[in-house]
Amino acid sequence: EMCKKYKDMFIAHGSTHHLTFIFNPKKELTPEHARRALDSWHKAVDKALYGRNYHKLYRDERTSLIAVLEHVETNIHYHAVLKTPNPEKFEAIAETFWTGHVASGHIHFSEMGEIEGWADYMSKELMKGNNWEAIYMSEAKKRPEEDK
Repeated sequence: EMCKKYKDMFIAHGSTHHLTFIFNPKKELTPEHARRALDSWHKAVDKALYGRNYHKLYRDERTSLIAVLEHVETNIHYHAVLKTPNPEKFEAIAETFWTGHVASGHIHFSEMGEIEGWADYMSKELMKGNNWEAIYMSEAKKRPEEDK
C-alpha cells in the first residue's frame, strides 16, 4: 500500500524529466554520501538557474526532485523525476554539474514521456520492501494557499 502511495506521488509530481544518477565509485560509497552528492548537485543546479537566493523561491519557481536510491551493495544509483520551469537551461547544465560533484559519475536524463512506466521502474525496489529511507525529496517553500 505504501509503495502505491509513492508511485502515485511520482505520477502526480508533474515532472518534466526522468533521470538516472550514476556514481561509478572508485571506492565504497555509502547511501549517506550518495544522498549528500545528490542534494549538493540539486542545490548547485538551482543556484545556477535561479541565483544565490534560489532557496527563497516557491517550489513551483525552481526545480523539484524526487529520487529513489537503488543497488546500494553493487551498483549504487538513483532513479528520479524532476520538474523545472526552465527545461532548456536545466538540460544545458545537468551533466556538467553532476560530474562536477561526482567525478567518476554520469547522468542520463530525458524529457518525461509516459510517467506511469517510469513510476513503476522507480518504485521497483520499493515494491520489494527495500529502501524506504532511500527516497530523496527536495525541499522548497510552499505558497501560503497550498496549506489551505
